[in-house]
Amino acid sequence: MNLTKLAAKLTPRQAAQLQNAVRRRIQRERKIAAARAERARLARELGKLDRKIARLHSGVTAAPRKTGRRRKTARPQPTILERAIPILRAAPDGIRLADLSRRILRAGYRTAGRASAFPTTVYLAIRRDSRVRKLAKGLYALRKSVGGRPRKADKREMLQTA
Repeated sequence: MNLTKLAAKLTPRQAAQLQNAVRRRIQRERKIAAARAERARLARELGKLDRKIARLHSGVTAAPRKTGRRRKTARPQPTILERAIPILRAAPDGIRLADLSRRILRAGYRTAGRASAFPTTVYLAIRRDSRVRKLAKGLYALRKSVGGRPRKADKREMLQTA
C-alpha cells in the first residue's frame, strides 16, 4: 500500500497524531545528531589536550613515582630478642620493660607500629623466652646460665646446701 492510500483511510485525529509523532521523532534525531557532533568536537579537543600533556611530560627527567611499599633487599634487621639479650646481659640486676624498650629503639631497631605500643611488643617477645626471667612486675633479667648475674640464694637453698 502506498502512503496516500493509507492517509486516506485515517481519521483527521489519527492523521494529526501521526504527524505529531513524526515531528517528535525528527526533532529527537536532530538532537541526537547535534549531541554526536558535540561529542566528536570534544573528542578532538581532548586529543589536543592529551598531546599537549605528553609534550609537557617529555621534558620531565624524573621517573614517575611508584605507589605502594618498596621492599629493601638489604639483610633483615635483628629480632627484638637479639637486640634485648645484650641489653639484659649488661643489666645483671634486671631492667624495667619501659627502659628495655627504649634501649632497643635507641640501639637502632626500626618498628613499623606506634612507639607507644612498642613495650607491649617487647613484652610479647620476651615473655616465653627461656633465657629471660621475670624478677618482679615489669622487671626482667637474664637467667644465670645465659650470662646474667647469679641470683641471690634464698633461705631454703642456703639450708639445703648446709
